[in-house]
Amino acid sequence: MRKFFTTLKSVVAASVIAAMTLAASCSYDDGPINDRIDQVEKDLAALTERVAALEKRLGEEVEVLTALINGKVVVTGVEKDGDATKVTLSDGSSFTVYPECTVVDTDTDTNTYVSIAEDNGVLYFAIYEMGQFKEWLTINGEKVPVYDGNDDDDVCDDPYQPEAPVAPQFKVEGDSIMVSIDGGVTWVESGLSAAAAGAQIFTGVEVNDNSTVTFTLADGSTFDVVIAELIEFNSTRAQAYIKAGETKEISFTVNDAVADINIMNQPLGWKATVEAAVADEEAGEGDENVDPGMGILAAGGTEFVLKVTAPSSEFVATGYAEKEGFISVHFNTAAGACKVAKLQVNLAEITLDVDKAGNVTITNTLVDTYLYSDWWGNSELIAEFNNYYLAVMPLDYYTEDLESIYNASWGEFNVPCAGGWINNIYMNLNDRNQYTYYEEGVTESWTVVATVKEIIDYLDWYGDLTYEGESFMVLVIPTDVENNGTLLLDQALAAPFKQLNVNVVENEAERKFNNAYFNVKLRGGLAYNLFPVAVAEIEEYIAMEYYASVEEYFEMAMQQYVAQPQWSSFGFKVSTDVVEENIALMDLLGYTLDYEPYFAIEPNTEYVMAIFTEQEGKTEYTSEDLKYVYFSTADIVEDATPAEYTIEYNDQRTYTNIGVDITVPEDTAVAYTRWYSEEQMELDVLKADLIENGYDRTDFEEGYTFSTSTAADKAAAVRYLGLLIVNANGEYTLVQEKLTSKDVVYNAATLAIDKVEFPGDGTAKVYFSGIDGLEIDYIHFYSSDLANTSTYYKNLTEEELGDIAYSDNWLYRTASDNSNPIVIPTDVAYNKFEIGKTYKFALGVAFTDGTVSNCAYLEAENALPEGAFAPVRAELDLYFDLFEHNGGDAEYAFWLYDEEGNVFEVICHYCPNSDWNYEWTTKFTKTDGTVVEGYTSLATQQPNNYNCEAGEKYYKVIATLTDGTSIYVDAQLPTTDVNYLGEGATAPGAGGGDESGDSITYLGRYWDVNPAAGRSGGCGVYSLKGENYDITLYINYNDFDYETGKIDVRDDYYYGQIWDGYTADDCIYSDGQFGLEGTYNGEELTGARYGSSMVVTDDSVTITINDTNYTAIGTISVGQPTK
Repeated sequence: MRKFFTTLKSVVAASVIAAMTLAASCSYDDGPINDRIDQVEKDLAALTERVAALEKRLGEEVEVLTALINGKVVVTGVEKDGDATKVTLSDGSSFTVYPECTVVDTDTDTNTYVSIAEDNGVLYFAIYEMGQFKEWLTINGEKVPVYDGNDDDDVCDDPYQPEAPVAPQFKVEGDSIMVSIDGGVTWVESGLSAAAAGAQIFTGVEVNDNSTVTFTLADGSTFDVVIAELIEFNSTRAQAYIKAGETKEISFTVNDAVADINIMNQPLGWKATVEAAVADEEAGEGDENVDPGMGILAAGGTEFVLKVTAPSSEFVATGYAEKEGFISVHFNTAAGACKVAKLQVNLAEITLDVDKAGNVTITNTLVDTYLYSDWWGNSELIAEFNNYYLAVMPLDYYTEDLESIYNASWGEFNVPCAGGWINNIYMNLNDRNQYTYYEEGVTESWTVVATVKEIIDYLDWYGDLTYEGESFMVLVIPTDVENNGTLLLDQALAAPFKQLNVNVVENEAERKFNNAYFNVKLRGGLAYNLFPVAVAEIEEYIAMEYYASVEEYFEMAMQQYVAQPQWSSFGFKVSTDVVEENIALMDLLGYTLDYEPYFAIEPNTEYVMAIFTEQEGKTEYTSEDLKYVYFSTADIVEDATPAEYTIEYNDQRTYTNIGVDITVPEDTAVAYTRWYSEEQMELDVLKADLIENGYDRTDFEEGYTFSTSTAADKAAAVRYLGLLIVNANGEYTLVQEKLTSKDVVYNAATLAIDKVEFPGDGTAKVYFSGIDGLEIDYIHFYSSDLANTSTYYKNLTEEELGDIAYSDNWLYRTASDNSNPIVIPTDVAYNKFEIGKTYKFALGVAFTDGTVSNCAYLEAENALPEGAFAPVRAELDLYFDLFEHNGGDAEYAFWLYDEEGNVFEVICHYCPNSDWNYEWTTKFTKTDGTVVEGYTSLATQQPNNYNCEAGEKYYKVIATLTDGTSIYVDAQLPTTDVNYLGEGATAPGAGGGDESGDSITYLGRYWDVNPAAGRSGGCGVYSLKGENYDITLYINYNDFDYETGKIDVRDDYYYGQIWDGYTADDCIYSDGQFGLEGTYNGEELTGARYGSSMVVTDDSVTITINDTNYTAIGTISVGQPTK
């Protein structure tokens, strides 16, 4: 059963709208994508078009629905167009409703859509899935209302806080439909796929006999609204121009009895009210005071007055007020009819536009109404366009404070200017303008066009203005009709017109040795790139044939910048117009930079500055776009009174360095310094070199004392310091000072190294003597392995070490304290001191009295202590739980055995139990039963194959145990793989081939053992027997001697398999493969155990057996087989 409503506010109250479904669109079918993969590009193009249509259509329909709900518009017309229906609304907009689509995209349709749900009487957008509410559509955590329930239709009191929600907007990003309700500032995902969704909200519209229209939504629900009759205002009132802050009354007639009436909508900042008209009781028929907008009333008709107030000038100035729009009046008649009247409103104002070519367009809708009286006393109410003042003045003279340059007594500006009142000059500017009379509702706008040049040509009475190459400000100033046409200077409109003008001229009279000054006018460009270069520098490039000319040098730089502006530059960029008199070069170069520009400017030097102007709309530039300014700096002259200065050694002076502090006078403008290895005999050459190549100091904010230093190759080395001091007047003092590094003074005492101890922790203790009672400043030391061949950590000779007491050679290190002995942590290459190596040691001492010692030198062997632990074999366990980490072995353990039976155990942990850090535990079991657990220092690594023979591993251990025992191992040892710590671990020795009864017997070839086998069954068959295993071993026929049964020596037998029912032909078919069958630890070997391995030497066979998880469960070690 349909329900009848006059507006959609009633629909909201009744909660009739159940859903706003995004159904599949008839205009596109995804099915062909699955059938025509070869046409992907075509299908993607179609999808792109569909997405664009989705954004447009969905946005329009949501906007319409929101406007209907908020009561801002009503339906005024419905027109059929084939299967589609065009619906026109009271604000002049329209939308088209298409028939419901029956195509379903089964491949992509998820039945997820945007709908509407109610919460506390307010409708909000929500996400539905499979017809059920899923979640609210939110932006910034807030639900999105369709209508906020606020019936206040007046203009917002606070323009920053609108009272009604913004109509949602939709767009597509990737495959997602995005929604925004803040005018596009914030976008969130709607939860819908663009590929699966259409843009259909309305699916049907029907016009009923009772002047209503029924809308059908995509979910099948319907609602009815009344079709409103659109009432046109009197033709003279179709559009109204109203001054800021003023109110205008517009009359209209409704020839029906009115039940209720209200303002539907109005532009932001505008106010409107409707009142019943009050007729002038004294007015008779045909009286001129009767408002012409009032029509002849029919029976029951009513006369109304629409009062419209434009936004205030203050609100207009904020930029928030809308300057134009529609005001709609909605009312219901007593008979139940719905009617709408609308009026376009515009802010009455003067607008000014000046384009880059100098075309001026002035549009005036500002109307003055005043009472005019002639000489004979006759009065007339006049309404005419404001007689504004049009003026053009050079941009350099313009100021926003126009009152400061306007002479009210003379009615003209005090600066060069061309101007006049528009009523006096319009037709003399050109033949394109004519006077326009104001007629309300007919002619409410007057446009005047001219060019800047035309205005100057006609209005420059005094001939003060030059058009060519100059820039101007165009002014339009309203006048006050109530005050004798006084110019309203505070309401003036100003628009600049700039012509390109690049003019930079050096003020030669202002030349300084360290600066140049210019009169500058840069105007009319987007940016100005200034590129100064010394002429001599470019001439050097030309002489080397890099460039043919100065012009080519700059043109190539310009073209590179134009091609890649993000990666290159053209000198210094000035990003604004510049009009300056006598501006310094550095101030010009840094005019718009946020940092101090650096450009080394030298005395008595000629420069050329290329200027490249970037212009609006221009992308291609040639040499014609470059302008050149040549300028020079003044020369410096010798000061008649040499400047006073000081040069003193500082703490940077060492045996291999010279450091000084220099103090110059406070009137110093620049100080040049440079070090020389030889005395400079020609002072003019010295001066020129200091200027060209010296370090120039111009920043003296921290004072007039500064430091400089240079390296020396030896003690008492001689260097010469060049110093050029120039004051602000360009007067210089030239200095050349002879300076030296510290000389060496040897102390009479003789330093000696008595002995070197190696405590076993990788360090060395050096004991010295011969300097008792002397106060030590510092001690330098050096140590190197005698076999060191590094070219970086050099192995210095005793002679080369002679300067160790005073040199700053980086290979020398300084002791942390001056105690005896000196503890040296590593050698020169930062390696621990290793047992079995011989090292050289050198010491040098500097004393507090400034003297130094001789070089003390000694060579010492880090010998293995007598009776030290010396292992001869090892066992290695790599089969821990969790041993795999990042694809490699990360845990290990090994046991080292010496000839006497001492055992040293090392276990490395890397697992959650150690917080994923490496931890080591050690245990040393001695033959006397003593067990030493733990260590005070340990350096080791996982055993590897470095320089190993078959069956060996390389072990490196340097340790000091808790009882002081030193362990030093650096050897390749025969190694047996064991599983003492992993899953299925055996006790040390179990399965290791050490027990009596372990044996391996060669049984023959497979066809010998199994006569039924074919001639291809020639693999070797062996019997392995031990206390805990009984296994048959199969070897590929290429890997054994079939007469003796000896297995070929190799350490890479791989891909071992459990026999488990395979035939010999199936299992053993490649070199290096083997198979196993039988029992181990009382369990039958089952499953293909890929990854089992076997190592064979001349004397042994070692087999590692894996379980079905590829984890080692044991190792068998036996000798070579017997037959």
